[in-house]
Amino acid sequence: MVSKYRIKQVVSLTLLILWILMIITGTLLFISKEFRKELKLIERKTLKDIHIYVGFLTIGVSIIHIILNIRALMCYLGLGI
Repeated sequence: MVSKYRIKQVVSLTLLILWILMIITGTLLFISKEFRKELKLIERKTLKDIHIYVGFLTIGVSIIHIILNIRALMCYLGLGI
């Protein structure tokens, strides 16, 4: 069986990767259309779809992350369990 610590590691790393993807796609959506065309990047609609789906994944993984780390969170807030 996989240890809870290993699951926390995977969830935390996944969350980091998703946040990085959100930053990259958000930045690419923010820059001008002409600049994106010069770089020959993907279409805005595709980029927008990726950003939205990664956002939903980020929400889901964040909820899992909070559940796995609820004890630490409570301690940080002074509400120790």
